[in-house]
Amino acid sequence: MVSKEYLAGFFDGEGSVMIESYQLRLVVSITNTSYEALQLFQSQYGSKINTHTVTERNAKPLFYWRLRQRRALEFLEDIEPYVRLKARHIELARAFIKATPDSKLVIKTQLRTLNQRGKIKESQLPLN
Repeated sequence: MVSKEYLAGFFDGEGSVMIESYQLRLVVSITNTSYEALQLFQSQYGSKINTHTVTERNAKPLFYWRLRQRRALEFLEDIEPYVRLKARHIELARAFIKATPDSKLVIKTQLRTLNQRGKIKESQLPLN
């Protein structure tokens, strides 16, 4: 069994929290070139590991692991005490699960803003 601290650190670097547009479902996803690394998550939280089609020549295979809705929230709550960079994402995920349909759209927009590359604010960075 892998420690929650390790899983949280890996998730901080390689994971994402998002909302599927077409069904308004919470999704946690981790993408990596190491199938073995994703097996650590699969062994503790289930679900399957999928292969992402890579079109670039000489690129390594890319794999992803996903959880949805309640299972996603359970995973996030398990690692929450150890997460540094994605604490706000987890807070929004929790709110999303409890939200009314109108509120879910607002939370989806907030998560989309947080997930934009290169848009991390200084206030989101750890102090040490």
